[in-house]
Amino acid sequence: MTTYTVSAGQSIQTKINSAVAGDIIQIETDDFSEAITVNKALTVKNATGHTPVIRGVAGANYIIKITAS
Repeated sequence: MTTYTVSAGQSIQTKINSAVAGDIIQIETDDFSEAITVNKALTVKNATGHTPVIRGVAGANYIIKITAS
């Protein structure tokens, strides 16, 4: 199991794409504008003491789409 940290200015989706099932994605404080797809069994959470905000992008039908079972 690997823990990936998403810092300000980085892409949450890029970290998700790099992860494998069972990994953890922890997100630090920032204002993220993304349409995110979680297509594997991951833990996605805020980093301790951080409050990230995820906003959608124009033209996307979702902000977070979970396709993993």
